[in-house]
Amino acid sequence: ISSLDSLGFDWDPLKTQWKEGFSHLKKFVEEVGHARVLHKFETNTGFKLGGWVQIQRSRKDKLSDEQISSLDSLGFDWDPLKTQWEEGFSHLKKFVEEEGHARVPNSFKTEDGHKLGNWVDTQRNNKNQLSPERKSRLDSLGFVWDPFQTDWEEGFLHLKKFVEEEGNAKVPAKF
Repeated sequence: ISSLDSLGFDWDPLKTQWKEGFSHLKKFVEEVGHARVLHKFETNTGFKLGGWVQIQRSRKDKLSDEQISSLDSLGFDWDPLKTQWEEGFSHLKKFVEEEGHARVPNSFKTEDGHKLGNWVDTQRNNKNQLSPERKSRLDSLGFVWDPFQTDWEEGFLHLKKFVEEEGNAKVPAKF
């Protein structure tokens, strides 16, 4: 044992690897201010921090309480998809409060750079995969699931009113 110790033998390489990953994550948090590491992110030394983070999420039930606590102390995001959804919903809610509707243009970005138009479009495209709770939350904001159908219905109502007032459906092009 002492001969191996004299060579710096690593008696617990898994623990050593975990500490190395945690060290990289801690440095990342200090530099960028959050622990949301992109999946393919590598440090400038070549450490695949994004992969390490994914492993921690997938093995949460196998991590020690100390490891979980250490990750939590850095603001570790155990469910980034849920976090991203909640952020998008929060931005949509603010948009509705400010604009009075939930018809977000596709290219709309919030002041902080959140691509809310893309997020809204993603919700529409994934409607069948959303949980009933998420659908209900979106509906509570007046979410428009099919903007083309909504536009058609609104246009038809305007045409109907025009016909009632004018007695015909010959709408001038610039009306």
